[in-house]
Amino acid sequence: MFVPRVGKLLCWTKFALSKSPTTAENTQKASQIAAKIKRCFHDLTPEVFTPLYKALVRSNLEYANQAWNPYLVKPKLALENVQRRATRMVQNLRNLSYEERLAKLDLPSLEYRRQRGRMIEIFKILNGGYENRVEMSSSEEVSWISWFCGLRGNEFYCEVDEEYIQDKFNLTGLSEQVPHYRQALDMILDLEPDDEADDNPNQGDLIEQAAEMLYGLIQARYILTNRGISQMLEKYQQGDFGHCPRVYCENQLVLPIGLSDVPGEAMVKLYCPKCQDVYTPKSSRHHHIDGAYFGTSFPHMLFMMHPEYRPKKSPTSFSARLFGFKIHPLAYQLQEQASSNRTRSSTNRSRSSKQHYK
Repeated sequence: MFVPRVGKLLCWTKFALSKSPTTAENTQKASQIAAKIKRCFHDLTPEVFTPLYKALVRSNLEYANQAWNPYLVKPKLALENVQRRATRMVQNLRNLSYEERLAKLDLPSLEYRRQRGRMIEIFKILNGGYENRVEMSSSEEVSWISWFCGLRGNEFYCEVDEEYIQDKFNLTGLSEQVPHYRQALDMILDLEPDDEADDNPNQGDLIEQAAEMLYGLIQARYILTNRGISQMLEKYQQGDFGHCPRVYCENQLVLPIGLSDVPGEAMVKLYCPKCQDVYTPKSSRHHHIDGAYFGTSFPHMLFMMHPEYRPKKSPTSFSARLFGFKIHPLAYQLQEQASSNRTRSSTNRSRSSKQHYK
C-alpha cells in the first residue's frame, strides 16, 4: 500500500518505510545522462569530467534527498554504483580502485555527502537556524509595490515611493481614467479593502487589473521626476531593459518608451539613443506592457537631465554591395523602369500578333 505522490519532492512510501521506487527513478535518470556524456566525450579528462558529473549526474542522484534519504543497503549501493561506473569513464583511471578514482577526481562518496548533509541539518536545528528564518519571514512583510515589481515580466517597472502616491496632487485626473479608482489605490498602498470586495471575488479581479493600470499611469508621471529618473537610470546602467538589436549599435543599452500617452493604444517599445530608433522588446513577456505606463517623453527627459549618458549617434550604417561594389540608389529606379518598359513592349507585341492573326 502506497501513499500518493504529489510532484517530485514527495516519494512513494510503504509501511516498511522503503523508498525504492524513488531511488530507482533517480538512478535510472542519472545513468542515462552518464551514458550520453560517454557517447559525446570519447576521451574524458578529470578537468572535463568533474564539472559535467557534478552538474548533470550527481544532481539527479541527490535531488531532494532530504525527503527520501535512503537508509537500506540496497538503495545505497544502487546510488553509489552509478558514481562508481561514471568514474570509470575517465581516461587513465579505469584500472584504479573506486576509492583511488575518487581521490584523483577530488570527489567524496555519496554516502559521505549524505552524512555530511544530515550533520549540517542537525546543526541548524540545534542552533535555531530555521527559527530565525521563520521569524524574519513573518516579520518582514512585502508591500504590494515590491511584490508587483518583482513579478516575472515586470522588470521594466520601478518602485514608486509611497509618499509620491499619497500626494493627491500627483494623482490629478487619474480617477477619471481608472475604474475602481479608490479600491485600486487602497490596494497599491496596502490599505484594508472594503468588505464588498471580499464578498465578491469577481470584483476583486477587476480591482487588481485597475490597480495595475493605476500604478502604471502613476509610474509614467513618477519617472519624470528627479527621484524616478535616478531609479530608472540605475536600472538602465544595469541593463535591465536590454540592448539594441541593431548590429552597428554594438549592444547599446536601451530605455522603455511608449508610442502614445493614452492607455490601450500601443504596447511598450525600446528606444535606442545611439540609432534613435524604437524596437519591440526581445522577450515575449514584455509584449503585453502598455506603452502609456512609460510615456513618450521619458527617455528624452532622462538624457536632458543627464547628457553625459547620451551616446553619440552611430556614424556607420549598412550599405548594400554587389560583388564588393556599393549599389547606387538610382540603380533600383533604373531597374524598375527597365522592367516596366519590357512589360509594355511584351504586351504590345502580344496585341499586334493577335491582330495579325485576325
